[in-house]
Amino acid sequence: MHFKPSDLSTQSEKKWHNIKDKDIVISTQSPYERLDDNPDLYEILKMILGAVFLVPLRALTILNLIVVYYVVARLYIFCAPNSKYLRHSFHTFTRMVARSVLFCCGFHYIQVIGNAKIDPEMHVLVSNHISFWEILYFMAAPCCPSFAFKKSCLNIPLIGNVALKVLQGIPIDRGSGGAKAIIDRVNEMEKGEPLSHRPLLIFPEGTTSNGSCLLKFRTGAFVTGSPVQPILIQFPFRHFSPAYESIYTSVTLFRTLCQFYNRLQVKYLDMYVPSEAEKNDPALYAASVRRKMAVAMDVPVCDVGYKEKMKYHGMLEKRLKALPLGWVSNFFWVNPKQLLIEGEPIEYTYRGNQGDIEMNSD
Repeated sequence: MHFKPSDLSTQSEKKWHNIKDKDIVISTQSPYERLDDNPDLYEILKMILGAVFLVPLRALTILNLIVVYYVVARLYIFCAPNSKYLRHSFHTFTRMVARSVLFCCGFHYIQVIGNAKIDPEMHVLVSNHISFWEILYFMAAPCCPSFAFKKSCLNIPLIGNVALKVLQGIPIDRGSGGAKAIIDRVNEMEKGEPLSHRPLLIFPEGTTSNGSCLLKFRTGAFVTGSPVQPILIQFPFRHFSPAYESIYTSVTLFRTLCQFYNRLQVKYLDMYVPSEAEKNDPALYAASVRRKMAVAMDVPVCDVGYKEKMKYHGMLEKRLKALPLGWVSNFFWVNPKQLLIEGEPIEYTYRGNQGDIEMNSD
C-alpha cells in the first residue's frame, strides 16, 4: 500500500531539532496537479457498482442528515441562539451530524495525533487546506470552531446561512484579506463576549492544494500577534485522493462515495507563541508557522497561491472540455499528465518558488 503524500503517524514521523531555513525544501512539483492516477479497471468497476448500490444509499442517508440539521438549525436561530444551554446542546448536535456525514462518506476511522482538546484561552487555529472534508472534521471535533470562509459562500443555499448564523463564521473578501474582521473577532473572544465563544479556524493558504506541499500563508491569521494552534491535515490514499484539487465537485463527491473507505489523519501540534519580532511582523510570523508545519508534515513549501491555481485550472478545463465527453471525462481522467489530447499528453512546467505555471495550450 502506498500512502501519498507523507503519512503523519508517529511511526513515520521524523525527529527534527534546531529548525532552520535550510531544513525547508522548495517544492518542484505543482501543488495543483492530481496525485492519484487515472482510474484503472478496478476503479471503473467500483464506480459502476457504487453508482448502483453504494452511492444511492450513502447519498440518501446524507441528505436526510442535512435536512434534519437544517431544520434544527433554523429552530435554534429562531428560538434562543444566546442561551448557553441551547448553544452547548446544539454544538453537541452539530458534532454528531458532522461525524455521521463523514462516516457515510467512508471516513469510518479518523486518526488523531496529539491533543484535540483546545485550550479555552486559544483563540486562533490554523490548518492546511486540502478539501472540504476537513471542514466536516472540524465541525465534529471537540472544539467545533467557527470558520473564516470566503464571502462567496454566503450565496450557497444552506451552507452560507449555517456558516454565518450558526457557526459564527467570518466571511472574508478574497481581495481585502479580512484582517480587520479577524482582529475584531479575536478582541471579542478576549473580552469573553457570549457570541464569540468558539475558537476561530483559519486556512492561511487561502485555497486548497493537493497536500504535497504548503502554499504561501496569508497574514490574516497572524495580524493580532496572538498565539496560534497549528493543525495538520492529510488524506493518505491508495486509489483515489479525496483532495478537492483540479477536479469537478460532482466528480470528487461521486468518486469519494464510491470508495469503500477513506482515510483522514489529523495532527495537533503544540501551541505556537510568537516572538516580539513576529508579533510586529505578520509576514514573518506566518512564515515561521508555515515552516514549523512543513517540517512536522515532512513536505516542502512553495510560494504560489490562488492566482496561479486559477491559471492552471483555466488551462486544464479548456483541455477537458475539448474531449468528446467534455467535463464528464473528468470521471475517467483526473491526472493531466495522463490526459491525452489528440494523442499528446498535457505538458506544463512548474518553477518552484517562482510561482509560475505554464501549460501548452495548442
